[in-house]
Amino acid sequence: MPQPRQRQEFGGGGPTNVEAEVVLGFVHLEEEWEKVMDKFEGPSWIVALGQRDATTASESAANAQLPSLFFDLPTLTSAFAAKGLSACDITVLSGGHNIGQAQCQLFRARIYNETNIDISFTESRRSIYPSSGGDTNLSPLDSLTPIRFDNKYFSELVAGRGLLISDQVLFDGGS
Repeated sequence: MPQPRQRQEFGGGGPTNVEAEVVLGFVHLEEEWEKVMDKFEGPSWIVALGQRDATTASESAANAQLPSLFFDLPTLTSAFAAKGLSACDITVLSGGHNIGQAQCQLFRARIYNETNIDISFTESRRSIYPSSGGDTNLSPLDSLTPIRFDNKYFSELVAGRGLLISDQVLFDGGS
C-alpha cells in the first residue's frame, strides 16, 4: 500500500515534531523571502535548498577562499580564474553588492587615501564616516538605491563612486 507523501518524505514513519517544525519554518521563510524580494523589485527564481559544493560547511574555509576586497584587478581576476570564473563572472557577481553594506574599517582607506575616486563622493562619505573610530559603522555599497535591485550600483562605479577597492577596479583603467 502506498504511503502518504508526507510519510515518504520523512523516511516512511511520518514526521517527528522537529522535522515538521523545520519544514514549516522553511515554508514561512520562503513566504518572507518573497516579501523581501518584492521590495527589491529585481528578478528572482526558486533555488533548491541544500549545499551542493561540499558535505560540510566551514566558515574558515569559505573566508580563506573569498577574494579580498582590497585586491587590484589582476589579483582579483586570478583569484576568480582559479575557481573557473571569468572577468564577466566577476562583474555579474559584484552586482550582488547593489544591496549590500560594508563596515567603515573596510572602506576608510579608500575614502581618505585613494585618488581614483569622485571628490564629491569622497566628501560625502568623509562627513559621515570618521578617519578613525566607528569601525563597525555601516554604509550601503550603492548609495543611490541601497534597497533596490537595479543597475545604479554599476552607474556609480562608472562615475568613480565605488566604495570598495575591489568593486571600483572593475571600471578603472579601461577594464
